[in-house]
Amino acid sequence: MESYRSFYSRRILLDQKEPTGNEEHASSRWRSKDLDPVAQPDKKWEWYHVGGFWIAEGFSAAQVQSSSAAIAIGLNPGLALAAYFVGNLIIAVAVCGSGYIGSKYSINFPVIARAYINHVFAVAFSRLMLKYSAFGMFGITSADRWSALAVNMPDLTRYAHNPRSSTIAQAIGLPVAMTLTYILGVALAATSQVIYGQIYWNPLEMIQIWDNRSAKFFAAFLFAFAAITTNVAANSISFGNDLTTLFPRYINIRRGQYICALLGFVIFPWKIEKSASNFLAFLNGYSIFLAPLSAIILTDYYFVRYKSGYNVSQLYTPGGLYWYRHGVNWRAIASFFVGMLPLLPGLIYQINPNLAGIARGYINFSSLAWLESTLFACASYYLFCVVSPMPKRTDAEDKMNWAIQKRGSDPKEIQLE
Repeated sequence: MESYRSFYSRRILLDQKEPTGNEEHASSRWRSKDLDPVAQPDKKWEWYHVGGFWIAEGFSAAQVQSSSAAIAIGLNPGLALAAYFVGNLIIAVAVCGSGYIGSKYSINFPVIARAYINHVFAVAFSRLMLKYSAFGMFGITSADRWSALAVNMPDLTRYAHNPRSSTIAQAIGLPVAMTLTYILGVALAATSQVIYGQIYWNPLEMIQIWDNRSAKFFAAFLFAFAAITTNVAANSISFGNDLTTLFPRYINIRRGQYICALLGFVIFPWKIEKSASNFLAFLNGYSIFLAPLSAIILTDYYFVRYKSGYNVSQLYTPGGLYWYRHGVNWRAIASFFVGMLPLLPGLIYQINPNLAGIARGYINFSSLAWLESTLFACASYYLFCVVSPMPKRTDAEDKMNWAIQKRGSDPKEIQLE
């Protein structure tokens, strides 16, 4: 019989080779096969893979539910489609922006987060809310899931070898595929009232009243298949990346996905779906925690570091460029709360409408939670970086740039002390 030590070494540990040298040993906590940048030969996604991803993600029961739920609570069908289309265009900006970063540097979100939070908080804080959402989103998905993909899209686009073409594919595929699915949801809700005498915002409920058992089986099978496949790509892969960051020696992306599948039942997603109002409150709710994260990513890269970019090696070096003061980038943490806290009372009211003391104007204001949270976090992070600038290059890089500017030397010929 195999001994425990042998089983532990062969089956539990992912990395059995101890690094040599103090620096390598320190950085080994922040590296693994799944965390390192994807090698160029392994970046095999073309533009049509990225575009196809959005087609596959769009056509699911959850997408149909999202738009039909709006009809169920009284929104005009035309206005509902217009609102969803505009929302898709807005979220596409954030998704394309974060996806471009992942494709350019071949790194996933947890590694990118080290640039603006730092190594410790990137794994212990910045994705905490996203992990909680991923648990439930494995059992229940929706259009507002794209607020999650605005954060975790680099987990997928890191495998795309051409950042520009993959970004264009996303910019077209996301709004087109999503809007077509929303049309199906609106049609479902509108026609069900005519045919059955009541609005069915959940297509699975409408399937239950069919008389044909074969039709019931195949429709339910297709919806179940779509739920599994879309969640594997949109949620469980990201959760696997998160756990890989926390426990690089024990968990890889595949193991993390198995854990996500099991924990997806813990929040009882079927209770969230019991009514359209609860469903929409849930969707609007978790987005206020994800929106500040995507806002900080985009602001940090496209506005604060638009000239310097990322130093990839420093992303894997604790105590280096992205360690900030005592291991904390207070600008990002403060901006997260600036983006989240103003919308929190509105979320509480949506979950519990019987709560008194919250003005109607504020409730209406908080209905655009994702957009408002994004704008608040974006503006505050940029302001904090202007008031308190942070280093964007290492000392070695600064010396190199100074030598090139002053002497016009070839960087390869410059010897740094």
